[in-house]
Amino acid sequence: MLRKLLKYEFRCMWREFAILWPAALAVAFLTGCSLEDNGQSSGMFSVVMAMVFTGVMIALFVISVIFIIKRFNSGLLRDEGYLMFTLPVTTGKLVLSKLLTALVMIIITCVVGIASMFLLWWKFINLPQDLLGEIFRAIGIITSEEPLLWLSMFQFCVMMLVWSAASILEIYAAISIGHLFQRWRVIISVIAYIVISAIQTQLMALIGNLATLVGLGDFMRYIRIGGGEYAAANTAFLMIILLGLAFCVAYYVITTLILSKNLNLE
Repeated sequence: MLRKLLKYEFRCMWREFAILWPAALAVAFLTGCSLEDNGQSSGMFSVVMAMVFTGVMIALFVISVIFIIKRFNSGLLRDEGYLMFTLPVTTGKLVLSKLLTALVMIIITCVVGIASMFLLWWKFINLPQDLLGEIFRAIGIITSEEPLLWLSMFQFCVMMLVWSAASILEIYAAISIGHLFQRWRVIISVIAYIVISAIQTQLMALIGNLATLVGLGDFMRYIRIGGGEYAAANTAFLMIILLGLAFCVAYYVITTLILSKNLNLE
């Protein structure tokens, strides 16, 4: 059933971004073509294209945030929710389907954003003819000289993914709290989000202070001396990932409990 839910959510995501993602790439390419060899604007057309590119990039970010809020709010807490909660699936899987779709959307949007910047400056990037060979050669050098670098890069990606999930689930928890009330749901959701963010900040500061008291700094220096910079970075990434997972679990539990015990559909 989770697969069917994801299929439905991905279809909704495609309807939202089917035009915007290709448009961002196309506008970036056209803007890059309009620039002169020195990277400056070459007349009114390039200025207009630069403005359009900026607008598309801003719209990409704004619509991504709106999509996260809209799919959770309309999919579970409005008319669509009457259908969703009659399905033979747990509330946790309903929330998970929204979360996974939002994460995929964020990943694709980031890839489109990076590709757009590449297309914007493609005229000024001197790539080697044997690009694939150069990539494999660089991989070989890095693997032989800094094998822990790959683990650092992997952990960094996992860290970004985990904290993106925590941010999404934080939004879900705030919206769920707002829907416990009959009136002023949007305002209460915003207030709940601000309060949750403040609590999270204070908890992270408290955890940092406790880590200092128990000698985490000395521990990290010991790892750096014994294993090098990348070993210390990998340890730090792991701690941050575990902290992010803790927040994910907390927000996920809050959301699922509210939707399971105190569902208040509009």
